[in-house]
Amino acid sequence: MLMLWAGMCIALVLPCLLPPDAAAKPQRTYLFRGDEDYPPYEYMQNGVPTGFNVELLQTVARIMNLDIRIELGPWSEVRSQLEAGKIDGMTGMYYSPERDQNIDFSPPFIRTYHSIFTRSESGLSDLDSLVGKDILVQRGDIMHDFALKRFPNSNVVAVETQAEAMRLLTMGYFDAALLATIQGLYNVEKLGLENIITVGSPIEPRDYCFAVPEGRDELLSSLSEGLAIARQTGAYRKLYDKWFGRFNPPSFIEKWGDEILVALAVCLGFLAWALAWSWFLRRTVDERTSELRHELAERETVENALEKSEQRYRRLVENAGDAFFLLDGSGIIRDVNQTACDSLGYDRSELIGHTASQIAPDYQAARNDRLFEQLRVKPATFRTRLLCKDKRTLPVEVRLAAFSEGNQRYFFGIVRDITSRLQMESDLVRAKEEAENADQAKSRFLANMSHEIRTPLNGMLGMLQLMEDTSLTKEQRLYAHEAIQSCNRLTQLLGDILDISRIESKKMQIRNEPFSLAEEFKTLSTLFEPSARQKGLRLIFHIDPEIPPALMGDPSRLQQIFSNLIGNALKYTDAGTVSVQATLAGSEQGKACDILFTVEDTGTGIGQDALQHLFEPFMQEDNSYTRRYQGAGLGLSIVKRLVDLMQGSVDVESTPGKGSKFSVRLPLAVSETGIKPTAPDKTDSAGLDMEGLRVLVAEDDRVNLLSITRFLEKHGMIVTSAGNGEEALELLRNNRFDIVFMDIQMPVLDGLEATIRIRTLPEFKEVADIPIIALTAYALRGDREEFLAQGMSGYLSKPVELDALAKLLSGIFAETALAKRKQDGQPRKDDSPASPA
Repeated sequence: MLMLWAGMCIALVLPCLLPPDAAAKPQRTYLFRGDEDYPPYEYMQNGVPTGFNVELLQTVARIMNLDIRIELGPWSEVRSQLEAGKIDGMTGMYYSPERDQNIDFSPPFIRTYHSIFTRSESGLSDLDSLVGKDILVQRGDIMHDFALKRFPNSNVVAVETQAEAMRLLTMGYFDAALLATIQGLYNVEKLGLENIITVGSPIEPRDYCFAVPEGRDELLSSLSEGLAIARQTGAYRKLYDKWFGRFNPPSFIEKWGDEILVALAVCLGFLAWALAWSWFLRRTVDERTSELRHELAERETVENALEKSEQRYRRLVENAGDAFFLLDGSGIIRDVNQTACDSLGYDRSELIGHTASQIAPDYQAARNDRLFEQLRVKPATFRTRLLCKDKRTLPVEVRLAAFSEGNQRYFFGIVRDITSRLQMESDLVRAKEEAENADQAKSRFLANMSHEIRTPLNGMLGMLQLMEDTSLTKEQRLYAHEAIQSCNRLTQLLGDILDISRIESKKMQIRNEPFSLAEEFKTLSTLFEPSARQKGLRLIFHIDPEIPPALMGDPSRLQQIFSNLIGNALKYTDAGTVSVQATLAGSEQGKACDILFTVEDTGTGIGQDALQHLFEPFMQEDNSYTRRYQGAGLGLSIVKRLVDLMQGSVDVESTPGKGSKFSVRLPLAVSETGIKPTAPDKTDSAGLDMEGLRVLVAEDDRVNLLSITRFLEKHGMIVTSAGNGEEALELLRNNRFDIVFMDIQMPVLDGLEATIRIRTLPEFKEVADIPIIALTAYALRGDREEFLAQGMSGYLSKPVELDALAKLLSGIFAETALAKRKQDGQPRKDDSPASPA
């Protein structure tokens, strides 16, 4: 009685001792579920959950000020929801190591046993007598797994509830049922099953606990603490006696009281009462002592585990390479690790208890409330700076998170020194800028070198072409022809080097325009047929008829690819055949197709050692001083890089002495608009009379001026020369010309600026539409388009082939009114000055 009164006093006084905010409205409602048919632990009565587990959980919730909602349902469904984390906990669940892998359990609040229930006439006595029998269990109950393992050859049947198992057992359909002892006795009493008894010793003692999904540490801690308080205050014992008192084994007095009272009613009455009371008190003390020992052992185990966990995490934090800071909601530093002290130069005592603004000048305490809500949802990473004790500024990257313990808010920051990273980033930016500057310098160097090489080359080629057109002996004509071919080969080499440079600097663009593969093959045939015929070779072109007639791509680059491949095949083949084929390798209806091009020859072939380096720049199979075939080794490198730019692939197969086969696979879109018909070439340089045309040539190089002047004069034109753009403008102010050839790079005033002035200044409005031809050594890709965009009428790159010059002149004058006047016989006023050339 004394312990009962003490428990009641503690229960009354405890709410007054709790902190004020313990009575505050909880922040959330926890959902607990249990078995809807598991009396007396938990079941539905008039639509309301009740039972020992339900009332115990409600008592714990009141003690810990938890807002809970209890729902009951089918056991298998509730268990699945718990394992999936869809509910906050279960009102009761047996502990097992298997379940503990993904479910967290509170300390046990009752130890239960299981028994064999059978009919009184069955003759069963223990577990061994159940072998081969028909056994009932509740689905999902711990005895379900036990029966399946213990009686693999018996007929084990699982039903939804233990009450259903009892009904089926009493009807004689099964031999026995393995059920929880107290619940089974409850159902026997409730259902009035007089022929059902328990046999054998209790089996499978299990601890009954509250269960939560794994990771709900805060909720589990509250449940454990509330359960301990319920035990200490006597609230637990009161509930236990209410629900299970009548199912405990009868005491000696209860079992033999009538006989003793009859025999010793008078003389031994008082003694019997005294003995019975003494025995009851001793049992109560023993039970309470056992419970307290169990609770103390559990608490000691938990405290040891917590201490080990704290030590483990403290060692982890202290040995981390990053600085750790713990701040409260007011921005006060509550804890740091040693790395934080070492990084900033402070002792731990100099940091803990001080505000974050001491070391973080960018910290703003006013933002803490809003920041806390944001960081609680999602941690943030940002860069800032910290102040060291020696006044140095330390650049850092901060990973900041927020959490709460009760009503106290905390910020947890992981701070990393990024001094080295910033230096690396700065070095990378500087290296990138240097690389870009180097690339620009390289481009400027190539442009200048192209100009400087092409200018004298143009003079040589012009003079040689003029020489070839004079009266020469057969031997002299041969020399001139070979010299011209050497100039052309040098021009091609220069173009290849520039192409390689443009590809490497990613400045080469692949156009996408309609073209006809048949027309491109026809052009290639016209170009290479004379060379093949001269060597006695058969040059064969074949196109798969399934290839669409109109495709999208860059025909000029296709010409460059196959010109290199066909040129190599002809160069390395002395007899036999060179075949070029295009076949359809795959297609998407009406949109795109893969075309496989092959260039196959019967030439000398390529050795295996050279194949792996074949597409490298300046690579040739024969690098000796006595090599048979000439070339710089850039052709196949350009082929490989152009094919890569077109998202294609190139492969080679070769056998020395038998020939080689190059395969190029390209994805090409199908043109939806088809090919626009090209107008027939109506210009003919031989048939167009250019006699008497007045030409202004602006050129600062003496040799180039001489070659172009002599060529134009041979066609009957009247040539006036200017050494720079300013002289050209002065001549245009005072004289009339039919066409202007304008070099780009000249002293005083360059040709591009001179052209812009002619097209735009009012003083030149009468000659603003005069044809101006760019005659320049600037031959990089994009130069032609730039010059034409600035107002030039045509473009010829140095070295100039005189045939190309004549064709350009024919094309320009065939479209002008001047040509029409000439055809009509109209005279022209000759007011041009005498040519200094």
